[in-house]
Amino acid sequence: MPKLDFLDFSEKFTRFASGVRTNRTTCDTRFAQVVHDRLADALDRLAGYCREGHQAETMLRTEADPAAREALEETINFCMGDLETSGGGFYPWHLLDRIDPEMDWGGYIDPSAEM
Repeated sequence: MPKLDFLDFSEKFTRFASGVRTNRTTCDTRFAQVVHDRLADALDRLAGYCREGHQAETMLRTEADPAAREALEETINFCMGDLETSGGGFYPWHLLDRIDPEMDWGGYIDPSAEM
């Protein structure tokens, strides 16, 4: 099984977030803008976890103290867990959270109406 490349994933998440922000400018509804904002924020958080994991891996290469090595390995494991769970509780693919079905209209309530 190949090793996770935190730096590569960080760059990919950052580029994807940048593309989402660029596409946001073409949104013609507030609803679409909110969804784009949420996705970009989620991707930024994922890139942050990758940067933290990469930094811990870099420090682990030269660390001699066993206690410090264990702490760095734990940090790496937490970063991998954050990538798998999107930060423990923050799950970015539920971009439409707080959008309640409006049964009378057969559609959904726009979350940006509260903003």
